[in-house]
Amino acid sequence: MRRLVLLALLPLPAAADPCADRLAGLLGADMTADGPYVAMNTTEMMGQRMVYRQSQISDLHYMVETLEPVPRPAMVHQDGTAWQSDDAGGWTVAWEAPAEDLLAQMAALRTSLASGVLTAECGTEDRDGTAFELVSGTVGPTDVFGEELAVSYLVDPATGRPVRITQDYVSSGMEVSTLYEIEFADDLELPTPSAD
Repeated sequence: MRRLVLLALLPLPAAADPCADRLAGLLGADMTADGPYVAMNTTEMMGQRMVYRQSQISDLHYMVETLEPVPRPAMVHQDGTAWQSDDAGGWTVAWEAPAEDLLAQMAALRTSLASGVLTAECGTEDRDGTAFELVSGTVGPTDVFGEELAVSYLVDPATGRPVRITQDYVSSGMEVSTLYEIEFADDLELPTPSAD
């Protein structure tokens, strides 16, 4: 009898929140697991608007092109080496890092984001008569996004893939807003520079 009373006084585990679990799943996922994609990244910070095109096959093979405010040569990241285009067909090494370290950093970031969900809200957003899944919430703290990251995912119900991600956070006292508009591109091919 005494044992039963003691057990009744112990706190029960918190009930699972399917929406928080859904957000954690999106935050912790490697989007390239669903195939290569191209994301238009629009970032606003301190009144400046920056636009990038990010074409990604994997965590170790992707290309970033700066489109605004001033177009810059593309940079290809491949197996731990970042290659800068000279816009004439040539490439030079910008920096190098061990590929396994980069993979570990990405895995750690995803784990940190997925385990840091503070709030979550699930609903839908209409797009041309189709209800897309809308999952949003806050996450924190993380090394990359600081004390709190407000994030949202718009997911295509036909594919289960995100088509839009928004992120709002404060970095070094500056408010940052980022919009990713995503198209999956199963036939995406990227340059594979080499030192030869």
